[in-house]
Amino acid sequence: MVVSSVIDLFFHVLICSLVTWGVNGLIQEGRLLHNIGYLLEDAQPGVRWWFKPLVLCPQCMASVYGTAYSLLIGSSVTEWLLLVFAVSGLNYIISEH
Repeated sequence: MVVSSVIDLFFHVLICSLVTWGVNGLIQEGRLLHNIGYLLEDAQPGVRWWFKPLVLCPQCMASVYGTAYSLLIGSSVTEWLLLVFAVSGLNYIISEH
C-alpha cells in the first residue's frame, strides 16, 4: 500500500480534497461546466440526490472520489475508510470557513 505514514495519508487526503473541490468548482456560475449547475438547480429532488455525491456536495463527493482514488492507489479497506472520512471532514471544514 502507498500509505505508509501519517504524512503520506495527509498528502493523499489533500490531493483527493483538491480534486473534489475542483470538480465542484467546475459547475459554479461562470465556470467551464456552469450549464450543468443550472440544469441541476431545476432538477427534481430525486435527480439532484444522484448528483449530490458526484458534483454538488464536496463532503458527499468524498465517498465517490475517495473510493476511486483508493482503488487507484491500491489501499486497504482501513486506509480507504480513513481517506474517505478525512477528506469529508476536511471538505466540511473548508466549506464552513
